[in-house]
Amino acid sequence: MLKSLQNECLKVWRSSPGDRFHARYRRTRRRKDNDETGPRVIRIVVAIICVGLGLAFLLLPVPSTPFFLTSGALLASESSSLAHLFDRVELRVRFWAGAVRKKWRSFSPAGRWFVAGLCFAAVIGKFYLLYRIYSACIK
Repeated sequence: MLKSLQNECLKVWRSSPGDRFHARYRRTRRRKDNDETGPRVIRIVVAIICVGLGLAFLLLPVPSTPFFLTSGALLASESSSLAHLFDRVELRVRFWAGAVRKKWRSFSPAGRWFVAGLCFAAVIGKFYLLYRIYSACIK
């Protein structure tokens, strides 16, 4: 089972951008047989659990992105419209990431340090805000 999961992850990773999720949806539908109800229910339940963990980890200093990505991939294997949506979002994110990367490379070293400092200050500000919210809730 672990080997098949690893193979499926490699297939998704090696798929072309903009068609990854829909290709996974098509592969999942092709394998559909009479015993498909159990795995579908398990995928949906695991996706819901991952969304819950992702939302919970938004309030903690723990990365929540992997949980959201996992739940998105699981849900995209169950819905054609979600698969198309995630493919479009992937292309849009790649476009914006390329623009940010190009802008980052145009900065001088001092400019990079300044932007990195702003990002660090934003993270510290988030933790301070969460601390204040927790303090207000406890009182």
